[in-house]
Amino acid sequence: MVTLLLGIALANGPARTAGRTPIGEMRVGTDRVRMVHEELEIRLLSLEEVEVRATYQLHNPDPAAVVRFSVPVTSGGADGAYRDSNAAASVRILSNGTFVPCLIEEGERMATPFEALGGAVTHWCTADLTIPSGPSEIRMSYEGELLFSRPQGPADPLPRGADRKLVYALSPAASWGKKPDEVAITLDLGDHRDRAKVVRPANPEWSGRIASWTLSKPDFSKAAWIEVDLKAADRDQHAIVASFNASRSDWTPTIRVPSGDPAALTDADAATAWCGAAGSALQLEWPAPEAAGKAPASCRAALVHIPGDASNAERWAGTGPTSFTLSTCAADGATQPIPIRRAATPDASGQVTPLDAAATEAFFAPWRAEPPPTKPSCMKLEVAGPTEVCLAELGWHVVCP
Repeated sequence: MVTLLLGIALANGPARTAGRTPIGEMRVGTDRVRMVHEELEIRLLSLEEVEVRATYQLHNPDPAAVVRFSVPVTSGGADGAYRDSNAAASVRILSNGTFVPCLIEEGERMATPFEALGGAVTHWCTADLTIPSGPSEIRMSYEGELLFSRPQGPADPLPRGADRKLVYALSPAASWGKKPDEVAITLDLGDHRDRAKVVRPANPEWSGRIASWTLSKPDFSKAAWIEVDLKAADRDQHAIVASFNASRSDWTPTIRVPSGDPAALTDADAATAWCGAAGSALQLEWPAPEAAGKAPASCRAALVHIPGDASNAERWAGTGPTSFTLSTCAADGATQPIPIRRAATPDASGQVTPLDAAATEAFFAPWRAEPPPTKPSCMKLEVAGPTEVCLAELGWHVVCP
């Protein structure tokens, strides 16, 4: 006998978007200094963060001059309420080998097509640099956040996952005097090449996980963005499901299995699993008396699970359940078949399935009864699959808006 989490949640909050982050090229306060050549390296550090390094070879036809440089920084949401993040503070500028800090300031708004993702540019990281006469070099680097929008509604049983967008603004570089001779861009997608779709610039050259472009005399006012879509919502959902059992609720059911130790089902560790014979029926019991009257008609429930045996890569393909059948323990009760959509890898296989109307009514009926029943409320979960089936995590979540 072990406890299985039943979480009770209030209505979920508004959409979340990416926080404040640097997002692109330097804008310069001169049309005399020319950027002759640029090496731009963009490296995906994770599905959350990107590293940017740019080296500019310059030529100043005039005497040495103090020039203001500005790196665009997003607002961090529609209301601009986010604080300056560590990522925004990471902007580093080296002028001929000398470090020059920049200060994040509110400034001219730069229009972007990514405002719904928190990508509106309302701030700039600014610095005054002395550009000597003749050739010189500037290096810029930062760690920035990928853009995302995670909508959240009262009907969602758990927080939603969100895909990401890697965005880099090229348009500020149109402020340099004349067009550069050449800009060489490399984009290293790391371990996430299979999750990425390069939207623009078009026609990259590929070498494994690295995309590259060589732009000859580019017009940055027209080729304004580097944009890459990254699939991440499935991974987010898996992480949410994997950590679900780490908390506990006042309403905690008991789970009984026909054989084996079910402790791995609720240990919040997706690398451990309970395994049993195909067709095993897991029995879930909830004591009803203290819960009577606490489940209004608007409450909804969902099954939260991770299929398979993620602790063993060799077994992962052969022990996944193919479907669940949820029913009341009484023979004449409600039944709901629950399909399982198993991912190719364990780290994206977490699933949340809301109960249908009949199963929801059967689930909550004992808690609405007056007087409350003396016996536990009981639900049964039959697990179909190959000869042996494994489940890494199993949980129940209740939303009462």
